[in-house]
Amino acid sequence: MFSYENGALSYENTLFSYENDALSYENTLFSYENDALSYENTLFSYENLAMPHAGYRRMGV
Repeated sequence: MFSYENGALSYENTLFSYENDALSYENTLFSYENDALSYENTLFSYENLAMPHAGYRRMGV
C-alpha cells in the first residue's frame, strides 16, 4: 500500500517538476522579450539624441 502511495507521490512530484520547468522556460522567454524591448528603446533613444534638429525643423525653428 505504501509502495503505491509513494509511486503516486513520485509521479505527482514529476508533474510539478515539469510544470516548474515550463514556467521557468516561459519566464526565460519573457526575459528575452524584455531584453529585446529594452534594446529597441535604447536604439530609439540614440536616434533621438542623434537627430534633435529634426524636431526643431518640424516646429519651424
